[in-house]
Amino acid sequence: MKKGTETLTFVFSLIFLALILTFYFLIFSTVATKTVETKIVSLNSISDNINLLNYLRTPTNINNFTISDLIIYSYYNKDYQDLEGLSENIFNKIYLENKCPVWILNAKIKDEEFFDVDSDFSLEQLRGGVRYNILQLFGVEPLRYTNAQISIPSFNQDKIKISLITGCLR
Repeated sequence: MKKGTETLTFVFSLIFLALILTFYFLIFSTVATKTVETKIVSLNSISDNINLLNYLRTPTNINNFTISDLIIYSYYNKDYQDLEGLSENIFNKIYLENKCPVWILNAKIKDEEFFDVDSDFSLEQLRGGVRYNILQLFGVEPLRYTNAQISIPSFNQDKIKISLITGCLR
């Protein structure tokens, strides 16, 4: 075999190997970025669901009820005063500490709202800072809103839908 033929075969095999490696790199790099992006986006809603679930499991000093028991009890007795007070205390501690000044909690049964409590926050409180006014001029809201929902069964087998909307600073 001629010496030039071996060298030429070696060069073509290196070029072919480089093309195969480049092809695999392009395929796996695009798949990997999509997977990571999906995981990061889904973490935000998971934490809101966990906060709502923990809220419903919170024990109270009223008849040894949890919050979910107190929601059902309040619904049948049409008295939401204790529930509103406990909910405001819990969510104001959690969300104001995490720079989430807006939270809205409501409960529905058969698409009829029977309980609604929210934070004492208005967007006017943010307008004192120049940064937020400039953002709003360009149509960018200073708060990012998320929604979490959980259903709990009641005594007559109707499901009570509890939803929590939070607005956090960007």
